[in-house]
Amino acid sequence: MGILEKVKETTQHVAADLREGAAHMAADLKKGAAQLQSKVEQVQLRRKADEHAKDIGYLVVRERTQGAQVRDEIDRLVQAIVDLERQIEEAKAREEARGEAAPEATAAAPAPATTEPAGTTEAAPGTEAAPGTEASAPSAPAEGEGSGEATA
Repeated sequence: MGILEKVKETTQHVAADLREGAAHMAADLKKGAAQLQSKVEQVQLRRKADEHAKDIGYLVVRERTQGAQVRDEIDRLVQAIVDLERQIEEAKAREEARGEAAPEATAAAPAPATTEPAGTTEAAPGTEAAPGTEASAPSAPAEGEGSGEATA
């Protein structure tokens, strides 16, 4: 096999790996966008519930200080809070269901293959590797060695 054929084959492998990586990234972005949207929905629902709770507090104060009849309004707001809490729990359940379904899909997909031209290895910082051999990181000195301190 000539060098041009090797270059062409390597280029094709790299292009295929890039396409596969881009597809994975697109899927991850969609998943992230869906999670973000769910979180935003939950925060908005929580804010509405908190606002209703604050309104209930003001109604209670008005009832106690002015003798106003606010029981029906309080009941309505309590029911609204209960409904909002239910919606928040449903949104969390949907998010968890999407989160559990996604790992199964990604686990089924093979990981992108990496191709390195033969004979290329990286040397660790501060070391040099001989051509065609793997570089190894320098070993750390044992306790007490190389520190300049003598142990008794």
